[in-house]
Amino acid sequence: MKVAAVITEYNPFHNGHLYQLETIRQRYGADHIIVIMSGDFIQRGGPAFTDKYLRTRMALLGGADLVIELPTPFATSESSVFARGAVHLLDRLGVVDRLFFGCETCEPFFFNACSDILIEEPKVFRNTLKEAVKNGASFPRARAYALSEAYNAAHPGQYLPQTFLSSPNNILALEYYLALKQEQSAIQPMPLLRKGAGYHDEAINGTFASATGIRKALLNDDPSGFPLSEAVPPYVLGSLDQAFGIRCPIIDDDFSQIFASAFLSGSLHPEEMENCYFGKTMYRRMLRQFDGYTVLSDYLSQLKTKSWTRTRIDRSVFRMMLHIPRDYGRRLLEEHDHPWEYIRILGFRKDSTGLLHRIKATSQAPLISKMADAPQKLPSEALSVLDKDIYAADLYRYVQQSKFHTVLKNEWRQPIIQV
Repeated sequence: MKVAAVITEYNPFHNGHLYQLETIRQRYGADHIIVIMSGDFIQRGGPAFTDKYLRTRMALLGGADLVIELPTPFATSESSVFARGAVHLLDRLGVVDRLFFGCETCEPFFFNACSDILIEEPKVFRNTLKEAVKNGASFPRARAYALSEAYNAAHPGQYLPQTFLSSPNNILALEYYLALKQEQSAIQPMPLLRKGAGYHDEAINGTFASATGIRKALLNDDPSGFPLSEAVPPYVLGSLDQAFGIRCPIIDDDFSQIFASAFLSGSLHPEEMENCYFGKTMYRRMLRQFDGYTVLSDYLSQLKTKSWTRTRIDRSVFRMMLHIPRDYGRRLLEEHDHPWEYIRILGFRKDSTGLLHRIKATSQAPLISKMADAPQKLPSEALSVLDKDIYAADLYRYVQQSKFHTVLKNEWRQPIIQV
């Protein structure tokens, strides 16, 4: 049995994702595809456009056999922790042969060479990184520059392509290579060349569009209209149309008042805010800017600096609302024997029960398909992490209910999604 995996957010599912799953199935002959997906909050820190159960259904209809949730401490972390948390859990399943991911450069040598540099951290890398950060570069830019310098030093006369470390998908692909090596995993990395629009491209000009462009179009247009009908599969369009105004869209500004309340409350404990979430410099900047606070998106834009990217700010702000300290995910990965582990199943295809039976026999982490079983199945450390998922889902659901004046099922009453 050939089992492939994909790490994703599906925010929302679109034709590029469908192409990836079909390619994995047809070109590489995968018998089953497992998706490990962010829950209601995603890697840049903010809320997903639609809730995890709607996105799970889209994934299953698109060809995934099993969808499991990436725990919130990893899903809302920087790319290195996001990738390693997902790879760790996929490895613990004991059935995955290959990990597929989209990128702009399908050259394994570059990814292998750069991931080796990140593991070994040679002197030229460390010194260049330190100097770049000292000169005010953001950490992602500083690391990219240091990687390029270290690669050139290790391979005289060769140079990394200029765009190799500027693409979000290539950066995440590199983290997957690194995570597989850190975990000493037997899973084989399989880069796939992306088709269509770039990661940040907001235009929809054909069959393949970015999730960014699709979200923007959904906020401005009827979900069932053109050009969205060209960019997403019909079942996604139907699901979005049915859920629109009832469960979605959810955006950053829907958390404006929640953030204001949490931030004001946190100001009573400034040391905790500095140490757990923001650091002293950024927190003091946040306090100065807060006097003019109106809505969250405007406030976040005002906080951006040369050293602090908007993504890093967003992630810090939403982790504060979710009560997830900035180093929490990394600390979990460093724990001996990983007592926090669990596999939370969000949905599966009814014709994939054979895969589930195999996982039950091979998984080295407890499987959770019914929330009611969690207290009996999980040790206290794992329950503490699961509590973060439940809190995140509750917070997201309360925003949905307040915005759309509807009542939705909580985590304890929500059944597993089956198609």
